[in-house]
Amino acid sequence: MSALRAWEVAPIPINTPKRPELRAIEGYKGVRETPLVKSPLKAKSAIGFLFICGTVLVTALVAVLVLNTNVINGSFELAKLQTQIRQIDQDIQDRREQLSRAEASLSDRALELGLIPAANPEPINITNYVAAITGEVIGGATARTGR
Repeated sequence: MSALRAWEVAPIPINTPKRPELRAIEGYKGVRETPLVKSPLKAKSAIGFLFICGTVLVTALVAVLVLNTNVINGSFELAKLQTQIRQIDQDIQDRREQLSRAEASLSDRALELGLIPAANPEPINITNYVAAITGEVIGGATARTGR
């Protein structure tokens, strides 16, 4: 049982006079044939609202489709570019290996061609154009001959 007390209802008096029923006076010209209460407004067609909702839904779906297509195209392009980057990196590595092999065999190849290593290398100073054409040695270096 609840701890709250039940509301006490006042008894309805039995001898209350009844209200007379309202009715129109017969033969009175002011009596209207329509009811006294206005009927609710008729509902308008929902076709316009449904058309707008459908249009918004279709537009949203098309937008999502276009965005997804663009994202997928972008991912394919990214994968293609990454593949190209890997190929270029491999080419660079191959060329560096070729260069290091060529540098390692450079002195041997020079000796095969008859070149001799320079004992005391000095820079070449080409200040006089005529001296460069005639082959004169400028400075303290001496010309080396054969083996």
